[in-house]
Amino acid sequence: MASSDSEKLLKFPSLFPIKVVGVAREGFTSEIHACVLDLVPDFDPESLENRLSSKGNYQSVTVRVIAQSQEHLDQIYLALNKIDGVKFIL
Repeated sequence: MASSDSEKLLKFPSLFPIKVVGVAREGFTSEIHACVLDLVPDFDPESLENRLSSKGNYQSVTVRVIAQSQEHLDQIYLALNKIDGVKFIL
């Protein structure tokens, strides 16, 4: 699907939740916060949610960002995917 087609489905700017799941380690949440803040200067850190898996091996961090366009959203996903230990992003 081309960017213009997806922008017809989503209206921008839009509040968009992004869940990042990765290996639980010290600094994981801080790296996600810094990454998002670089791309979304008005990111509200209070919206960040952090959860550990039942065995404590994995953690999920959910951020809510205001995406300005599909390209902006793609940039955020690509940047988050470069963080060490990230398994997937929803």
